[in-house]
Amino acid sequence: MTILTVSNSLNVLSDLNGLLTKIYPDAEIIREIDPLMAGKYSFRNAVDMVFADVNMKRMTGLQLIQFIKREHAHVLAYLVGTVEEIDDSLAMTTSDDITGTIVYPFTEDTFLRI
Repeated sequence: MTILTVSNSLNVLSDLNGLLTKIYPDAEIIREIDPLMAGKYSFRNAVDMVFADVNMKRMTGLQLIQFIKREHAHVLAYLVGTVEEIDDSLAMTTSDDITGTIVYPFTEDTFLRI
């Protein structure tokens, strides 16, 4: 399984990758701080899950997820952010591309729903 995690925040990436490593110890976890590079990676490689920060420079998490879904229609895609950021982002879309949302700061219980 390949999991792509994308955020401009190194703290978010570190926390996210730490918990995902515990839950999916055999998964290959790819970290990207640049959403355009994450899009390029997903275009060239198979991706099973993606966790994209809601607010990033150059591209939002929703835009990245929609781009990845064009190549990998069955990818599980999660938006990551604070409750307010997620609410604001979801209010502007009716997209079915999102599998779920992950509220930051994370706890281990956060990922039991995945």
